[in-house]
Amino acid sequence: MTLFTLASRLQGLISMIILARLLVPDDFGIIAMAMSMIAGVELLTAFGFEVVLIQHPDPKAHHFHSAWTMNVILASVAALAAIALAEPIARFFDEPRLTPVMYALSVSAFVNGLENIHVVWFQKNLEFHRDFLFRFLPRLGSFIVTIPLAFYLRSYWALVAGMLFATISSVVLSYYLRPVMPRLSLAGVRDLLGFSKWLFVSNLLGYGIIRGSDIIVGRTLGSFGLGTYSLSFEIATLPTTQLTAPINRAVFPGYPKLASDLNLIRKGFLDVTGVIAAIALPAAIGIAAVAQVLVPVVLGEKWAHTIPLIEILAIYGAVGCLLTNVGPLFNAMARPQLMTYLQILGLMTLLPAVYYLSKEMGVVGAGWAFLLTTFISTPVTIYVVMRLLDFRLSALISIVWRPILAACLMYWIVSRFISSSDEADWVTLVLACGIGAIT
Repeated sequence: MTLFTLASRLQGLISMIILARLLVPDDFGIIAMAMSMIAGVELLTAFGFEVVLIQHPDPKAHHFHSAWTMNVILASVAALAAIALAEPIARFFDEPRLTPVMYALSVSAFVNGLENIHVVWFQKNLEFHRDFLFRFLPRLGSFIVTIPLAFYLRSYWALVAGMLFATISSVVLSYYLRPVMPRLSLAGVRDLLGFSKWLFVSNLLGYGIIRGSDIIVGRTLGSFGLGTYSLSFEIATLPTTQLTAPINRAVFPGYPKLASDLNLIRKGFLDVTGVIAAIALPAAIGIAAVAQVLVPVVLGEKWAHTIPLIEILAIYGAVGCLLTNVGPLFNAMARPQLMTYLQILGLMTLLPAVYYLSKEMGVVGAGWAFLLTTFISTPVTIYVVMRLLDFRLSALISIVWRPILAACLMYWIVSRFISSSDEADWVTLVLACGIGAIT
């Protein structure tokens, strides 16, 4: 999983640098609008049957067949919904270029439902070398397709083509790496739905939190504002999304094996939280510290207006990364409803804040809305986990205080160094990163 993170981020960083220089904020904004809508219709497929199969102590063949059948049915419905909504959505955003993009991505929504359900065995059996190949190779293929097309087309269609290629290649690869054919069956649906109904609600709320803000920003500030916001969010939260996700993906199948022993799962949760804090926290704070140099050097001067937003969102990511471990914990302990309740709190805080602050402060206001929400929800989440695992706050503080202190000191020293530098160039950026790592 660490290898996947390094390889994926290197590829993603190179891709982001090239695309940011070839394309304009409008291009990213159109794709963000389309993806927010596609993600909305794909909520019809968000029952999380894969999570249920991993969490289930002894899933049978009919459970896998039923999960695959439901995925195919729901993906077909989602694709048809995307086609039907393409023109109304384009009128909603006042962006006619959205219609053909929605048609293209509806194909991706359908194909994604055909993925071989048996690939969950990679994660369930801790076969992470196969999981690495399954997850990384389609991304690499997407990169190989997107970059040449971006040079040739100089258009958002390069991004669309890359996403379509990644989806199709992922489905083909799923049957190559796990050559076990699922078949049409609904015999085990009732067993799956008992757990997955909470995952569906949780995914619905997760969509509201992430994509709801995209819709508000796109409607309020247009494709330019949404393009600015989406790329800033991607860069600022890079450590929390790309460093913590593989860690949580690796530990989730292990949690159910510990769930019957409270002492073991408590220790496991605290240990993983400590690892996340040590790795992701300084990376997130580091993004905020070097943003003044990172943006003009890596993305170019046309993205300079994103610097304040990236700084705010990076701090949001730093706070949020400490609790990315709670979702796998709740699912492993068969308590997915706890995540649902916490997401309701986040949604009730975030969306009104994004709407009001983005109208008052522009795109930077959306960043402040996320930061405000995480400062409200984090103490509540910590309290819920403490009650669930029966530990004191001091046990958590003893694990995270060192990386928090080190990251804050690093931020101060790197900020002082950058403010004393005469130019924003590659030399300054490399030196700032080196100083931050040493600190």
